[in-house]
Amino acid sequence: MNSEIAVVGCGSIGMRHVEALGRLRRPVRVYAVDTNEEAAKRAKSLFEATRSEAGAAGEIVTVRSIDEIPGDIDLAIVATAAQGRLGVIRSLLSGRQVKAMILEKFLFPRAADYATANEVLGGLRERVWVNCTRRVYPSYREVAERIRGAKFVDLRVSGRAAATPIGAIGIHFVDLLAFLGQDKDVRLSATGEDLTLFSTRRDVDDFAGIVNVQSEDRRLRLRYSALTETEAPHGIFIDTDKAQWVIQEWCATAYIATPESSWRFQPIPFAIPYQSQLTDLVAEEILSRGSCGLPGFRESTRLHLALMAPLLEVYRVLKSDSRIDAVPFT
Repeated sequence: MNSEIAVVGCGSIGMRHVEALGRLRRPVRVYAVDTNEEAAKRAKSLFEATRSEAGAAGEIVTVRSIDEIPGDIDLAIVATAAQGRLGVIRSLLSGRQVKAMILEKFLFPRAADYATANEVLGGLRERVWVNCTRRVYPSYREVAERIRGAKFVDLRVSGRAAATPIGAIGIHFVDLLAFLGQDKDVRLSATGEDLTLFSTRRDVDDFAGIVNVQSEDRRLRLRYSALTETEAPHGIFIDTDKAQWVIQEWCATAYIATPESSWRFQPIPFAIPYQSQLTDLVAEEILSRGSCGLPGFRESTRLHLALMAPLLEVYRVLKSDSRIDAVPFT
C-alpha cells in the first residue's frame, strides 16, 4: 500500500523536497502541488531523475490544487511562502485526515497566526515539525553530543546580509542554539542592534544588523550578525567549556579545540547536506516511527516568536506605522 505524501509549493525549497522523496524505498505516491504548472513539472522531473538513480519505484502526480488530492495524506510538507501558510494548513485539514506535517520556516508573519495555527492543528500539532534542518545534520549532532552537559553555549554567526538575512536565515541559528542547549523548554529573548531593512534577491524586505538572543539564565547565548559591509560568507564560532569550533559551512570545513588538544585548533571535516539529501531521511523516520529529529511545532513556535519580537518592533518604526502586525520576510 502506498504512503501518500503531499508537497505544497514547488518553488526553490519545495522542489528539493520533491527531489529527495524520489529516493524513498517504500511504495509512495507524491503529490506535487503548485498553481504554477511549470514549477510542478520541474519538481516532477527532479523526482523522476532521483528515483531512476536510486532504483526506487515511487509515483509522482502533479496537481494545481490541494482539492485535487483524492484522499487522506500520510505526510504533508508545506513549502509555500509564510504569508499563505495558515490558509494552506486549513485547506489540507479540510475534509481529509493528515497524519503528519512538516512546515517550512519562517513559520508565519503575524504573532497571532501562531495561536491560530495551534488551534487549527488541534491534536495533529504533536506530529507537526518545522524544517530547521541543522538539528538533523550529522556534524551538528556530533557537536551536541560532545557538549552534552556544558555549563554554557556561546554561538556567534557573522556574514554578508544578502546571503544570511536575519529573518529568513537567522531562525536556523536560534533553533541551533536551542538544540545545542539540549533543553526543549528553553525560553529565549532577543534584542536588536543597528537593524535596517534591505531587499533580498527575491525582492523581499528582510533585516540586516545584529540580533542578540539568550536564555533566561544566560547559559545559552547567540550573537547573529547579518552585515551589509562585507561580502564574506558566514562564519560560525561555537564556544563552550567542553570544546570550541570554528565552522565554515560554505566549504564544509571546521576546526575544533578541546582540553585534549591543549585548546589548539585542529581541522576536521564538517559535512553540510543539501535539502535534497535530507527530506527522504526525515520522511522515512516519520512514516516508520512517527517522529523525527526536526524541532516540533510547539518548541519552534516559541523560538520564532522570540526572534520576531524585536524585528516587528523595528519594522514598525522604520515604516512609521505602529499598526503593522506582520514581518515582511517569508
